[in-house]
Amino acid sequence: MKDLAKLIKSLNRVEVSALRHFYVKKTRKKVAKRLKLFNLLRKNPQANEEKISKVFFGAIHDTRLDVLKYQLIHDVLDTLLINYSSSKYKTPYLQASAECRKLILQGDILLKRGFLTLGLEFMEKASLKAQEFDIPLLQLQADEILFNHKLARDGESHLKDYFIKIKDSLEKARCIFLAQEYLAEIDSQNAFHSNVRNRFCKKIYDSIGELNTFYLLTRSPNVGYYFYYTSIVGYRLCKEYLKAKSAAELLFALLQKEKAIYSEIRMGMLLLQKSTIAIHLKEYTRAVELSKEGISLFNKDSFNELRAMEILFEALFHAKQYGEAERLIQAAQKHSRYNYSRFSEKKWNFYRNNLLFATRRYEEMNFDRPTIDELMKDKSGFYPGCKILEIMSFIERKEFNQIDDKLFALEKILLRQSDIPMNKIIQNGYNPDLKRIIVIFNLLKFLINKNYNALQLKSHYDFIRTLEERNQFFNLLKNGQDDYEWNPIGYEYIRFDEWLKQKAEEQGVEEKKGMQVNG
Repeated sequence: MKDLAKLIKSLNRVEVSALRHFYVKKTRKKVAKRLKLFNLLRKNPQANEEKISKVFFGAIHDTRLDVLKYQLIHDVLDTLLINYSSSKYKTPYLQASAECRKLILQGDILLKRGFLTLGLEFMEKASLKAQEFDIPLLQLQADEILFNHKLARDGESHLKDYFIKIKDSLEKARCIFLAQEYLAEIDSQNAFHSNVRNRFCKKIYDSIGELNTFYLLTRSPNVGYYFYYTSIVGYRLCKEYLKAKSAAELLFALLQKEKAIYSEIRMGMLLLQKSTIAIHLKEYTRAVELSKEGISLFNKDSFNELRAMEILFEALFHAKQYGEAERLIQAAQKHSRYNYSRFSEKKWNFYRNNLLFATRRYEEMNFDRPTIDELMKDKSGFYPGCKILEIMSFIERKEFNQIDDKLFALEKILLRQSDIPMNKIIQNGYNPDLKRIIVIFNLLKFLINKNYNALQLKSHYDFIRTLEERNQFFNLLKNGQDDYEWNPIGYEYIRFDEWLKQKAEEQGVEEKKGMQVNG
C-alpha cells in the first residue's frame, strides 16, 4: 500500500486529471472502488490498510483488496504511458532513449494493424535516433523488426545493410557491457582509503588496453566514456597521477563534444575525479575549485552531493582552509543523507577529529569504538588510522596513563586485519596494504615502550631518541616510496612522519631552553 500511495502522490495535476478522465470513460460500477481508493490515498497516504479493507470489503484481511490495488496501479501506469513524454527526462541521452522506445511501440502498433509503410517509417526513425545517440540495444530492437518485415515484403534485396547494422549494434552492446564490467571491478577497489597491490595494477593496465581496443573498434561514445573513466580510476589507484589527469582531460573533451553521453551527473563525477587527482598532485587550491564545481551539478540532498562534500573536505583540509572545512562538516551533519549508513557518520567524525587535531583543539576530539564486525570487514586501514590519530591526540594532551591500552588496541586491530603474526609483519613487511601503518605502529611502540624513563623524568616522550634509533623506519615514511607512499585521502590526513619530526623539534627547543635556565 505504501508504494501505491507514493505513486499516487508523485502524480502532478495534469496526470490526476487524466486519470479521472480515464475513469469517466469506463463503466461507473466497474471502476467505482478503484476511483474511491485513489481519492482516499490521495487525501491520506498514511491510511491503514486493514481499515481500508474493512471499509471496502467488510473484513480486515480481504484478498480482494490486493486485486484492487493491482488494478489501480495498472490504471495509473496506463495513464502515465498515454501522457509519456521524452521532455520529462533531464539529459539528451535519456530523452532520446525515451523517444526511441515510444517510436518502437508506435511503429509496432501500426505494423500489427497492417499499416506497413507507416509502421516501417516509425521504426526507421527509432533506428536513426538510437544510432545518433549511441543506444545499440534500442537500435538492435528497431533494426530487427525492420529486417523481419522488409524480408517479408522485399525478399533478400537491400538486407545486407541491416545484417551489418545488427552485427555492429551487437558488437557495440557487447563492448559497452564489458566496459561497464571492467569499470565496476576496478572501481570496487576505489573504496575509502583503499590501497592497491601491485599485482592488481597489471590487471588494471590489461583492462585499460582492452577498452582502448574496443573504443578504436566501435568509436562508440559510450565505450569511450567507460574507457576514459576506467583509465582515470585505474591510473589513480596505481599512483600514475599524470596519466590519470591526461585521461580526465580527454574525457572532459568527449563529454563536451558528445551529447549522447553528457549528463550533469557524469560531468560532476568527472570533476570530483579531477579534484582527487589534484589533491594527489598537491594542487590543493585547484582541487577545492573542482570540488565546488562538481557539487553544483548534483541535486540538493542527494547521495552524490554528500559524497562530493567529502572530497571537498579533503581538498579544503590539505589547502589549510580550516574555517571553511569546519563549516562544511556542520553542513554535512545537517544533510538529509548523513545518517544513511553508520560508516558515513564515522567518516565525517574522522574528518572532524583530523580538523580538531590540525587546529590543536585536542580536548574536543571524540573517538567512538568500532564493533568487531566493522573491524573484520575493514581491510583499508581506516580503523587503524583512527586509532593512530587517537594515540597522537593523547600524546598531545599528555594523558599518558591510557596510551599503553590504546597501543595494545591498535596492535589487536592490525592483527585482526591479517592472518600473519605481528612480529613477522614488522620484520618482513608482509601485507602491502598495511605497510605504512605497520611502520607507524613500530615507531609508536618504540616511542611509548622504550621511553618510559624519559617520561618519568621529563613528562614527555623522547621523540629525538626515537628518530635517532628508528631512523630507518622514519625514512620509509618520509621518502614514501612504493607501498610506503603517503596517501592524502587515506587513513593518515595528519602525516605521521611530519608530526613526529615536529615533536622532536619542539623537544629540542624545550631542552635548549632548559639548559639555558640551568646554565
